[in-house]
Amino acid sequence: MLHNHSVLARIGRKPRVHSERDRVSRGQPWLEACLPAALYRRLFIRRLARQPLAIDGFSFRPVQALHELEQALRLVNDSYARRGIATVCRAGMRFSPFHLLPGTTTFVALKDDQVVGTVSLIEDSALGLPLEDVHVNEAVLQRLGGLHLAEVGTLAVSNQYKGKGVPLMLYNAMFRWAMDHRRVDALLIAVHPRAAGFYRNVLFFSPIGPVQTYTKFNNALSQPLALNLRQARQVFARVYRSPSLSFTVEQQRTDLFDFFCAQPYPHIQLPCGQAQTTWATDDVLTHMARCGSSPHHLSPRVRRVLQLG
Repeated sequence: MLHNHSVLARIGRKPRVHSERDRVSRGQPWLEACLPAALYRRLFIRRLARQPLAIDGFSFRPVQALHELEQALRLVNDSYARRGIATVCRAGMRFSPFHLLPGTTTFVALKDDQVVGTVSLIEDSALGLPLEDVHVNEAVLQRLGGLHLAEVGTLAVSNQYKGKGVPLMLYNAMFRWAMDHRRVDALLIAVHPRAAGFYRNVLFFSPIGPVQTYTKFNNALSQPLALNLRQARQVFARVYRSPSLSFTVEQQRTDLFDFFCAQPYPHIQLPCGQAQTTWATDDVLTHMARCGSSPHHLSPRVRRVLQLG
């Protein structure tokens, strides 16, 4: 059995990414890259068992007001700047029409009424998906299968709460919303190759295309992955329903099947039914102004989708 605790502690954690000098091999422990999937999962769950998830005093839910969305986007911009894939802009956040679409749900982790983590579920729309900036062929092929697609994006956690399982709780809320409320067929995500091990080995995403350079993010490398949500429950049940792969959440033993698919958590607060967030025109215009943008900067298609005339 492995005894290198510094390596074990990093299993499943999203690594830092740095600028245009980025390379697949940069800073990646060779051991993690070579681990069999079953061993990777076992080590990841061992870390979960040692380190309780951040639940007490936290809540995880979709944003309910413009100020929460903007807190989340500022957190994303700060996180990307620290990782070297974006610069801190004057407004502290960048305007993206995807975050204002009715089919987009931005989830936040709240602690003491402050946004300390975020992730977004961006459903396919007339604007497509954000990853089509670099992975257009892969998205088109998925779309041709008649699937209801959604992209997972803009994951960020406050430095103060890193290492406490906040991303896993956000993914819990996002998965349940996508599967049970929005009836999404397939999740797409674009990740750095060094982070792909977690998504492939723990969450069962599969590669759908080659690594590309994400020009918009300072030439960071990007690997497109997809997860068939229609089969996710069966896969999670088959792999994780084992006493040897269990851990404790709130003094109760669980596994990743129960965690993502069955066990309810009062800290995860999802709206009933398929309710979507719809932003009023005044909210859209206010947000654009705070980002230093204007409707005149948008293409006619984006203005039409955002109902800006």
